[in-house]
Amino acid sequence: MKFADVLRWVASIPRWLSAEAWLILAALVMLTAIAGYSFHKGVQEERDRQTAKNAKIEGQASTGREKAAVERSVDQTSVADRLEKRNQDAQTLPDGTPDAREFRYRCGQLRDAGVRVPECG
Repeated sequence: MKFADVLRWVASIPRWLSAEAWLILAALVMLTAIAGYSFHKGVQEERDRQTAKNAKIEGQASTGREKAAVERSVDQTSVADRLEKRNQDAQTLPDGTPDAREFRYRCGQLRDAGVRVPECG
């Protein structure tokens, strides 16, 4: 098939349809274009809505993370303070011999562990 034959065939296309058919075809093409544009616009609006929603949620999550970090640091400080106070309190206790009840309790623990100490009897 030669190029001239192709041009003749393309030139004959307008004769295939009547004027009314061409108008209907043009109207269908216009409706298809309008539907495509409307669909694209709707999809873009949905994307924008989702982006705004995600930004709002991320802002709330960021605020929550900041609040949790502050609470965590307060908790860590509180735990460290309590540990330091406990250690200081333990250091202030006298290093004397335990009373009889404590002595019997510790000897029982040693016996249960299988350790024999002559002081426990």
